[in-house]
This record gives sequence, C-alpha cells and structure tokens, in this order.
Amino acid sequence: MATIAISPAPVRRSVKVNAAPPKAFRVFTSGMGKWWPKQHSLNSKSAQQDVIVEPHAGGRWYERSEDGSECEWGRVLTWEPPARVVLAWQINGNWQYDRDFETEVEVRFVQTAAAPASSSSIETSSASATRRTRSALPSILRKGGTAGCSCSPKRWRRNAVVTPLPISRSRH
Repeated sequence: MATIAISPAPVRRSVKVNAAPPKAFRVFTSGMGKWWPKQHSLNSKSAQQDVIVEPHAGGRWYERSEDGSECEWGRVLTWEPPARVVLAWQINGNWQYDRDFETEVEVRFVQTAAAPASSSSIETSSASATRRTRSALPSILRKGGTAGCSCSPKRWRRNAVVTPLPISRSRH
C-alpha cells in the first residue's frame, strides 16, 4: 500500500489559562487522564482509568482501562517541555487505532504577553493526515467537540484544575 499524504487546511485553536507554561504543559501532558472525558474511551469492555503520554520523543500515547488493558492512540513525535509537544493521532475515521495512519497534532504553551506571568496561551494545531482518509481530530478541534465528543478547550480548562482567563479563540 502506498502512503498518501493529505494536506488539509490546518485547524488552529487557542485558549488562555491562568497557569504559567510549565504548569499548563504538565497538566496537559502528564495529567491528560484527569481532563480527558472518561466516556471517550476506545475500549468498550472496561472503563478508562487513565490517558498516558510518555514524556519523550518516540513515546506512546495511549489509554489504560480499569482492567489493565491498553488502547493505543498514537505516539509522541516531539517533546520540548514546557513549550511544545507534537503528537501523532493514529485513530482513523472509524475510531480505531491504525499504525499506518496519523494526523500530526502540535500543542504550544506560550507565555501571554499582555497578561501576568501566571497565565499562558495553549495553541493547538492539526494538519497533515497521512493515508487514504482524513482523521476525525481536525473536525473535533474545529468544532470544539463533535459527534458527542466534548474534548474541547473549554472542557480542558474546566478539568485541568487551572483557572481560565476569558477565552480567546482564533483561527489563523
């Protein structure tokens, strides 16, 4: 099978949180299981216990269920704490892990210029799907949640134990 690169228009989101970039990075990456909705598990046989992002380039991105089973979501492409993480979302349009499919998701943690040192902007972008079909992730990011998925920046702030500043969402 030939690899086909699809270049959809990048989807960009920005949300301001009342946390410095190091804390925002930590909550987003090592605390993903605390803010990711438990009902959005890929394992239909056991409840989701945690979502893990291994803290290094080449690391796994996966969920662990209460029965100890694991479901792959993708992998870590770039690990640059506290400024940036790039993940390969390897869930296809049927919500199944597919090692031959990936959508690159870049998340930047940027100190907000006009705000106190304790606040930052989390900027998410998704582009470059690889294979025959496009990933569902760009539409999730574009709509702030879709098809019952409430994995939106607003939900992330609410579950991340950081106090949000007024939302500033922009598409670049």
